Amino acid sequence: MGIVIRQSIKGTIVVYVGVVLSFFLNLFIFPLCFDTKEIGLLRVLAELGVLISSFTSLGIQSSVFKFFPYFQDNEKGHNGFLTLISVIPLIGITIFIFLFYLFEDTFISIYKDDSPLLSQYSYLIVPIAFGMMFVAIYETYSSANLRIVVPKILKEVFVKLVIIGGALLFLFGSITFNMFAWVYVLIYIIVALFLVLYLKKLNQLHYTKIKFSEKDLPKKIAVFNGYLLLGSIGSMLVNSIDIFMIGASPNGDANNGIYLTTMLMTSMIELPGRNIGQISAPIVAEHMKNENFVEVDKIYKSSSIAQLSIACLLFTL
Repeated sequence: MGIVIRQSIKGTIVVYVGVVLSFFLNLFIFPLCFDTKEIGLLRVLAELGVLISSFTSLGIQSSVFKFFPYFQDNEKGHNGFLTLISVIPLIGITIFIFLFYLFEDTFISIYKDDSPLLSQYSYLIVPIAFGMMFVAIYETYSSANLRIVVPKILKEVFVKLVIIGGALLFLFGSITFNMFAWVYVLIYIIVALFLVLYLKKLNQLHYTKIKFSEKDLPKKIAVFNGYLLLGSIGSMLVNSIDIFMIGASPNGDANNGIYLTTMLMTSMIELPGRNIGQISAPIVAEHMKNENFVEVDKIYKSSSIAQLSIACLLFTL
């Protein structure tokens, strides 16, 4: 069995374990341990971390697979590719930190009345974005080196287990909510450090001088990243704007806690539908090309029945 197949099978198992843990954490542990305002804060911090890290990475995460072959040479430390994909996000996060603290008072003034917890814990936004950004980058770099299992275990399983443990410690009065909030944020930085150690163990931790194999390669990377970043801005804002609007409305912390928990339940129910869509889409595209509408109709009806049945079962459960 080849390394790609082995890693894919193991990675899929880890992802499903992570889904189960996420379901247990968000729908049972959080409501048991925290009130709606605290849940709202934790959810918004996570959403902000994902959103900001997507901006501050300046599109470099999405270009790892495309440009890694241009640098790949283990004997030469991959010609400084790891240095490149580390320095660009550092520039991005530095710009964000400057802008964030420049307009921090404005941010706090918007949310201080309706989401006081978010205003109070706004200092956690930078570290969670920093940690999530480098977790995503180093996980992608590991994938480019055909190693996906350990990064997924750290991201999908270890993080959730630590958060569950921290939440239970808070429930039994062993730690304060402030301490748990720091655990919730710092776990991502710890995982990023673990990924650095893992890359070192694989002998893939090469912070060497950047050497471009082609003269116009920097321009290609910049243009590619620029298009990716611009293309993703709209979708990221559309997916997150509701959270910020709710946070700026009366009782924002508590309402976000309820809203985001419900949205999570919805995403769990629709999860099988995504997989069915991924499988059926290329088949449908082929039949559409050949104008075989009878088969398209058949696939549409059978996939709709399957999704409706599975979704109804999950909703009932």
